[in-house]
Amino acid sequence: MKQNLWVSYALILLFVTAVGVSSIQNYQSEVKSRTTRPTWKGTPSVGVLVINGPISYNYSSTSFYSQTIDQVIKNLEQLRSNSAIKSLVVRINSPGGTVGASQELYEAILSFKSQNKIPVTVSVADVCASGGYWVALAGDTIFANSGSLVGSIGVIMQGFDFTDVPDKYGINTRTYKSGKYKDLLSSWRDPTVAENQLIQGLIDDVHAQFKAYVQQRRNLSSKQVNALAMGQVFSGRQALNNGLIDAIGSFETAVKHSKEIAGLDESAPLVYARDQSVSDWFDKLSLKFSGVSPMQWAFPKMLELQ
Repeated sequence: MKQNLWVSYALILLFVTAVGVSSIQNYQSEVKSRTTRPTWKGTPSVGVLVINGPISYNYSSTSFYSQTIDQVIKNLEQLRSNSAIKSLVVRINSPGGTVGASQELYEAILSFKSQNKIPVTVSVADVCASGGYWVALAGDTIFANSGSLVGSIGVIMQGFDFTDVPDKYGINTRTYKSGKYKDLLSSWRDPTVAENQLIQGLIDDVHAQFKAYVQQRRNLSSKQVNALAMGQVFSGRQALNNGLIDAIGSFETAVKHSKEIAGLDESAPLVYARDQSVSDWFDKLSLKFSGVSPMQWAFPKMLELQ
């Protein structure tokens, strides 16, 4: 019986692996088919940086197509080293992410733009929200589809409430700490008034930073930003009317604009950074299920842009 069970597990693992490898290979082929390579070395080109999925230092637990912040920056460095690239299009499809990672990617794109002295155009796919929108602010021009979701300018921190568990199930925790705030985010007790104030102060500070960047980069008034920064999302058309993006347009429209402002010919090729390989997929699989406890996966508490 045990042998049959192990055989079943092995077959399931082989199936999942085969599907995963096939998916990554198909994804690579699809991206490659959209990529025109220079016909000779030094051909003036448009670089394309793809930001897909949650923005974080860790791989998303829900998608094998997600990227870590380090991977995206590594891709950006590949484009930076190519002197033939005269303009950059950042293709974003992201619901947001952690604060630090979003800020770091924003700064990396600004640095790329400053050092390479080339224009940066942002193209929004389905969604460009919270941390994704913070990153988009680094662009000179932001395009989105009329039905894209844009905005969600806000910050959130949340967790589970287990305060009724001890009475109902007889399960509780013992906590030993070095300071009164060390278990600040415990789900097993109600927060104190002081703790609520501390957490709200933290969220308000990061939110103020976010709003300041929106006001500066989008040339909006403080009153306008406050009205737009209550965590709500906008369609692409609404975002345009509110000054959060510059124009309605597809990826092709953004590429055309990128070529025009860089003085490139319409036939100028697109250059993508190296795509995910099969080995990256296995590394990602390993990272998802090792080194992190089940409790961390089930009950994360992270300050996120929402």
